[in-house]
Amino acid sequence: MRRRAFVGMCVGVVGALATGLVWSVRSAEAEVETEAEAAETAERKVQTGLEPPKLRRSLEKLGPVATAHWVEESTGTGSRAPGPSDFFLQAFLTLAPGGVARLLDGHQTTAVSLPPVRTAAEAMNHWDEIPAALAAYAPSGASWVGSEVLTSNLVRAGDATLCFDRASDTVYLKTINLHVPDVS
Repeated sequence: MRRRAFVGMCVGVVGALATGLVWSVRSAEAEVETEAEAAETAERKVQTGLEPPKLRRSLEKLGPVATAHWVEESTGTGSRAPGPSDFFLQAFLTLAPGGVARLLDGHQTTAVSLPPVRTAAEAMNHWDEIPAALAAYAPSGASWVGSEVLTSNLVRAGDATLCFDRASDTVYLKTINLHVPDVS
């Protein structure tokens, strides 16, 4: 009888430990998901200014930037094995007065349209859309032009798009994996 009681007690203790372990793992998973959601939300938040310094150095060729509003997002999966995630950056940059005219001087341009505004707040896989929070910083009534040659001269990235509006001195920037220039 004592042996049965002892075995029963051991089974109960092991069961309690297993239950505690399962709850501990579930709590840890929930905590990781919460941290991931917070990071995702932070990535979608519109940033201002040209911080971090990486961004400032990468965009020096545009000239003086009066205001900057940008969003950086990550796919969470890298396109390079085993490489890091791809980082998508979209921005509206207002240059000093006459800045866009100075940049476009002597370059052939074509009329372009901005990507559509993203409608689903949770949609992270819509790289070809502008996040709604960022779209609020686009100048109304803008006449956007682009120049592939100028874009390749001004921005180093895995992929880059620049659109310019002369009237508002605004530049729309979209990049994948913006490169930091070598510091000499």
